Amino acid sequence: MVTGMLTLPLQDSWKTDKTDGSGSGQMPQRSSLSRLFGGSPVGRRPQCGCGAGILSIGEWFRSLCEPAVPAEEPGHARLQRIHEERAREQAAEKARLEALRKENEQKAEEWQRELQDIEKRRAQLEGEDLEKDCLSYFATADLLLSRREAAEEAVAEEETPIPDTPQMAQVEEAPAKKSLIPEIFLSWLQERLSCTLDGQETSFGHLPDEHCETLVESFLEALKDSRRFCQETAQSFEPPKEDDAEESLSDQLEKLLAKYEDTETMQDTSTQSTGVNEIPPDLTGELAALQEHCSACDALEEKVSSLVPCLHGDYPTTRLVVALAAMEMGQDLARHGELPGPFQSLSSADVCWGLVSEKRRLVLETLLGSGPVSWPELRCSNVAYWLGTRQAQSLELVEFLLTRLVQSSLAKLRSNTQGGSLEMSDAQAEARSNSRRQNIDEAVFWSVVLGSNVTKLRALLRTGLLRESQTGGLAVLLQHERVGEPDFLRKNAFRLLELHRFHLSAALFLLSGAPEEAALVLSNHLKDLQLVIIVTRRHQDVCAGILKNVLTEQESADPWLRFLMAYHAGDLELCRRLADGTERSSAPFPSVEQELFDHSLRPTPGDANGLARVADQLLH
Repeated sequence: MVTGMLTLPLQDSWKTDKTDGSGSGQMPQRSSLSRLFGGSPVGRRPQCGCGAGILSIGEWFRSLCEPAVPAEEPGHARLQRIHEERAREQAAEKARLEALRKENEQKAEEWQRELQDIEKRRAQLEGEDLEKDCLSYFATADLLLSRREAAEEAVAEEETPIPDTPQMAQVEEAPAKKSLIPEIFLSWLQERLSCTLDGQETSFGHLPDEHCETLVESFLEALKDSRRFCQETAQSFEPPKEDDAEESLSDQLEKLLAKYEDTETMQDTSTQSTGVNEIPPDLTGELAALQEHCSACDALEEKVSSLVPCLHGDYPTTRLVVALAAMEMGQDLARHGELPGPFQSLSSADVCWGLVSEKRRLVLETLLGSGPVSWPELRCSNVAYWLGTRQAQSLELVEFLLTRLVQSSLAKLRSNTQGGSLEMSDAQAEARSNSRRQNIDEAVFWSVVLGSNVTKLRALLRTGLLRESQTGGLAVLLQHERVGEPDFLRKNAFRLLELHRFHLSAALFLLSGAPEEAALVLSNHLKDLQLVIIVTRRHQDVCAGILKNVLTEQESADPWLRFLMAYHAGDLELCRRLADGTERSSAPFPSVEQELFDHSLRPTPGDANGLARVADQLLH
């Protein structure tokens, strides 16, 4: 054997190891060479007839030179590889875009610097020199053209006179039509109140009786004029309609057949007809405003007209009704700009005349209507001030008002409970939860003010309307074993006060038998003296103490306002002194821009003409 070379097995090992019983030689299952090298990595071929394993040796040597078949890549490794390749591609694309952006920014900066240099260099050039220099550089030709066009336009404006034609007159009159809606009511207000105070905002409470005879009729006429103007203006915006009445049936049929003769003609005709009948987009909002104003006029006219038969000779009620109607119309006219005081709020004189009205129930029923009511809207009408609580009739009206408020608050809760299945975001869900919590607090508050106790609130809780959530909240409080104890209710009322749940806190104070604390919550935190008057209607001493403090802290020069507060406080002696003029205030009268008293009542300027008649009817 040669050193360093592969030593092959002996030839005897190439032969079969065993023979079968017949003595005939058979091919071995596996050759000795194959056993030595572990077998060929490729599939074996049948050995030759001589039994030699030469072919196996050749295949084994060939397998050393040929690469092996790679194993299949696992799925997760393949996904990872694809992800990495995609990330590299995105990073390369992002880098390319960033380089392109920087290149564009650099070019833009160079371009701006170049234009600035050119503009500085040519600032002194004029005429032909500027024209030649600009045309030599295409990018600055726009500078020359813009200067030339501006100069030509200036010369044209100076030389061309503005023609005074009917068309131009119509264009100038167009803005006047838009402001004519409030002008109708402003002219009516100036005509009716011209006999009172010149140059100052006044009220219908200053009107003498002879001027109240046609006050309601004149207001209804102003409503009709305003509605008629809106209808005529809306009709002028509508496109002209084709008059087919003169055409015969055969002519109309021929037109119809010609219109749908082929598809292209039909499409062109439909497009053209649509363009003729459509209202311009800029007029859509104005048309909607006109329609809303017409609806407001119709609703207000229906309310006031129903009261006309009962107002003849009843001048206090007439003043109150017209003041309320003017304020309601002012809510619709507010979109046109600033309005005088009578269209914004009631005055103290209007409210004082309302106290002596004999038809307050009729006015209240008309004001409430048949739909749901809300306290913020009623508060603007100063309903608690002109209803009062110091007469038997006044207490009945307040009970009627509270019943409507309780019904409306529960109906609002019921509607919110039925519409809570829509999907919403976390912020919307939180806002909805806060709104429902506020509605529950107000419903409980109005129920307690009307006279409900813990037993009635528990019965209401079983209906599911007062349940804030699945756990916690008002349900736990009402189901507590100590809910009937005053100390327990007061403790929870103070806790609710810290949480700024003022309505529910006041309700718990009332349930605990502490009306003074409830009134302080309403006056100090909610800043609502009308609620104080309603809540303390059966505790006049509590109301008197709070209103006297208000009179002391906010001394007013308005005798009507002082009379109103003194009457609700039960200080009848002060009312008489204010009526006969022996009680006067040295405080200056506030300006028109001041904040409304109790955020709802407008002070009345001027003297106290008519206050003596109010005192005579109210105090005797």
